[in-house]
Amino acid sequence: MKKDPVQYSLALKLKLNMITLPQLQDGITECFILTNRTFLERRMGKSVAISEIDSITRELIAQVFSENNISRSSTSISDIRKICKILDAQLGFEANQKLSEHHQNIIDRLFELAA
Repeated sequence: MKKDPVQYSLALKLKLNMITLPQLQDGITECFILTNRTFLERRMGKSVAISEIDSITRELIAQVFSENNISRSSTSISDIRKICKILDAQLGFEANQKLSEHHQNIIDRLFELAA
């Protein structure tokens, strides 16, 4: 079976002792993509293609960066925290408590690694 590149990339970051700011941004994006996949599959079934979910999630993340005048190339940890809060509110993961907690644990771990 072929490895999921998003899941594999996030797993590699979580195994590191420390990550850079660009790795934090990528890890956050990967976490939101994976969580949104699971969230939508549980709500809608497997009727939506993973590539479509991933594309929509990436577009939403880019839109949130743009709307908040935050450049991906020159951002700070506090900017990324702000983006996470906005995305959490927009995507509504809290509707599934267990999934939301798992998602938040990964996000928290990524921030710990970047500190």
